[in-house]
Amino acid sequence: METMDAHAAGITIIAPAGDTAGPVTHPAALPDVLAIGAIAHTGTYPHTHPLPTAQPPWGPAPTRAPFTPTGPGVDLVAPRHRRPRRR
Repeated sequence: METMDAHAAGITIIAPAGDTAGPVTHPAALPDVLAIGAIAHTGTYPHTHPLPTAQPPWGPAPTRAPFTPTGPGVDLVAPRHRRPRRR
């Protein structure tokens, strides 16, 4: 109900689409919320990922981050940012 009230007041609600590579998760799955997926440049994945050094022939290019949901529930995508590890 709060998202509908916010939408009616002209407030845009933005939420991450999720990090399970599956369906868009709550709250991004709600109809009045913009779901944001993640993209990254090939060659920037952790060394444990199957695409750590894969590059298209034209150089690094944006591609879907392996953990982000895809499909009609994702409204926008944005570059992912690697968070520094906490010590």
